[in-house]
Amino acid sequence: MHEVYCGKIDAQRLTELEQAQIQCMPSSLVELDASEISHILKVKRHQVGDTIEVVDGEGVRFKLNITNTTPLSFQVLEVVHEVLTRRVVVVIPLLKGDRMIQAVENAVELGATDIIFWQSDRSIAKWADEKTVRKSIEKMHNLVVKSSKQSRRAYFPVILGAFNNKKLFVQLDAITDKQIVVLHESATKHIGNCGSFELADPEVVVLVVGPEGGITDGELQDFQKLRAAVCKISSNVLRSATAISAGLAVIYNLSKID
Repeated sequence: MHEVYCGKIDAQRLTELEQAQIQCMPSSLVELDASEISHILKVKRHQVGDTIEVVDGEGVRFKLNITNTTPLSFQVLEVVHEVLTRRVVVVIPLLKGDRMIQAVENAVELGATDIIFWQSDRSIAKWADEKTVRKSIEKMHNLVVKSSKQSRRAYFPVILGAFNNKKLFVQLDAITDKQIVVLHESATKHIGNCGSFELADPEVVVLVVGPEGGITDGELQDFQKLRAAVCKISSNVLRSATAISAGLAVIYNLSKID
């Protein structure tokens, strides 16, 4: 398996070279920071002739062949642009410790394009002030990058923010051409037949998973005011991270998203 690393890519120059139909791309298009170079050479111990992949987190993937290790240099073998065919936004409730980590990792690995963190009424974890929110989002951003590289994604999910109920519903209402899918144990329809995300439209699917204390009746009503489809994923009650995985798997299967 090729290793995947995150680098800075000169997007403007790349576009210019592609428009000029240049076949042999210069390695100077890709810039790796010291930590990535150290990981390539000292941790993974790559040698001349090894193939690695470098992504920019915005959909561009470079396949590279290492031509020298002192200093690190490489030849560009292939450039691939991965285009998002549909946004899949996952609303993750604030969870404690490892459960939050697992929820974010699952969302990234199963294909979320955007992530919103939700301070719901029954969230046990609290991001009480702006300083805590900033530190927590920074930590989650680092986790998103790490998980994206581990799952070999060229496009890294974007964290749209952390919101309480009022701000969340304003944020969701502002998204156009969307289908909101709320997973809830009281639903009578399975996620496989309660939404419209299997159709060509909408452009955005929003998956909402409640905290392990559940979504309140008031919150559920507010989601329904936004024409959300309230669905169940299982006859059993799932943990939030598990529900994210199961919900995304069904959405991607029905949507036929690559």
